[in-house]
Amino acid sequence: MKKLLISILFCFVIINIFGQSKQLREYYYWTNQAELAICDSDYNKANACYDTAFSLKIPFTKDLFSAYLLNLKLTQNLEKIGIYAKYLVQYGDDGLSERYARDCEVDSQIYKQLQFIETNYHSLCDTSLEHSLEEIGQKDQSYPHSGGHNAFEDSMDYAVIRAIKELSDQHNINIQTVGIYALYNLYAPAIHYVHACRRDLQKIYKKHVLKGNIGADMYMHLEDEYLCCIQIYKSLKSTVKDPNGYGQGNFYFRQIGNTVFITYPLDIKLVNKHRKSLGLSETFEDLVKKISWEYTHDILRWHSITKTKLDNADETENWKKEIEEEHAAGDFHRIYFDIPKSK
Repeated sequence: MKKLLISILFCFVIINIFGQSKQLREYYYWTNQAELAICDSDYNKANACYDTAFSLKIPFTKDLFSAYLLNLKLTQNLEKIGIYAKYLVQYGDDGLSERYARDCEVDSQIYKQLQFIETNYHSLCDTSLEHSLEEIGQKDQSYPHSGGHNAFEDSMDYAVIRAIKELSDQHNINIQTVGIYALYNLYAPAIHYVHACRRDLQKIYKKHVLKGNIGADMYMHLEDEYLCCIQIYKSLKSTVKDPNGYGQGNFYFRQIGNTVFITYPLDIKLVNKHRKSLGLSETFEDLVKKISWEYTHDILRWHSITKTKLDNADETENWKKEIEEEHAAGDFHRIYFDIPKSK
């Protein structure tokens, strides 16, 4: 009888995990379709896809902002604006009307609606958890990161990692519990440790990504950067080869001046397989289409590209010339496009 109960419980756990995984894959499918629809100017389809996605699970920050900005800047659908604005305020955003007045051609009806929502709706997040994450972010910023080669820095790093792990074990960390901004207090330490060739926080991130608590974008970028840093550390050279990771890191996308350079993975099938293992239906090819659209339209941002500090016109032209020569020879593994100067 005891064995039977254990077997039933085990089956229930497996079914529950599978159900969550299936739900997450479906969520990613519909948000991917929504973003592709926006690129194709099919805004009604995009709204319908977001409706389906958000019926499956709590949205990720990127997707909630995308649905909100789709309607604020492209459809001016008052009902949709109101729905997403309420969620954003309840998830800790208190500057909607101010940003709208600054960034958009003001429609008094929309502006009044945003002010009404900000007055009558308030954050429902766990303030103590938000505060804990802020403290972690402040602790991480309180000392210089040089690669973790001294005892003081090592001890501080591990103190931050331990604090994040404890919070992660005790709480569900998502935008509903900590809000849309507090999650960034997890990213800063993570990128610091990645540059020191440490993987500690990626493991915590991946757990939350697979649970559907945190979107996959940040984790994929961290892992790609880690793979590049390992190459540099092992070879003692500043140049790196294709990390064959998730197609999300600086190796693949880089902005110099007003030009975005894109490098395709040598093994796109492998990269897409890695992305699919996290539940994503978005392929690298989809990602290129979206980045080309968002950086030439400047309406909303799905992805963050590192802007190289070297903003040198000669360097930019040299890169362009190299790529054009590759294209003339039939090699299209690198492409580029210019961002309109008015954007």
